[in-house]
Amino acid sequence: KMKLMKKLSAVLLSLCLMMPCFSMVVSAADGRISFTDPSTAVGEFVEVKCVLRSTSGNMGDVEVELTYDEEYLRFKSGDSITDNGNGSLTCAGAATSAEVTFVAKFQALQEGSTKVGIASASIEDSNGASLTLDQGSSAVTIAAGDPSKIEEDTEEGSAPAASAEDQQID
Repeated sequence: KMKLMKKLSAVLLSLCLMMPCFSMVVSAADGRISFTDPSTAVGEFVEVKCVLRSTSGNMGDVEVELTYDEEYLRFKSGDSITDNGNGSLTCAGAATSAEVTFVAKFQALQEGSTKVGIASASIEDSNGASLTLDQGSSAVTIAAGDPSKIEEDTEEGSAPAASAEDQQID
């Protein structure tokens, strides 16, 4: 009976010693891409902040492709953000620090919940080596609001005459 207990103890000890090795391999990211989780109402504007944080020092060139549902959100603006159409945005720039922030401004189109996620990410450190960042997403909650505030897409044809209220700049 003692031999069986010794063997069992040895097996359990070896399994316990192996477990930390597996968890170290899993958490080998060089940082994280995180987002804010804003709430808004139909017709209102909402900002989604995307923050890249490196735990491996300063970043160099960064390019993150974001996706969003065009049924719920319409992209309006954002520094260093290109609208690719079809619910796709590219956030790109040259970083000189361990943290980079992109802020995308959207207009809420309909009530419900949606998300802004990551389609792809290419992040380099200051020496040009690739970094792997854990990727999050943004949960956007849209409450009932005023659909009359929704700005029409003016790409296809001419826009209606704007009223004095519409011409005010934020």
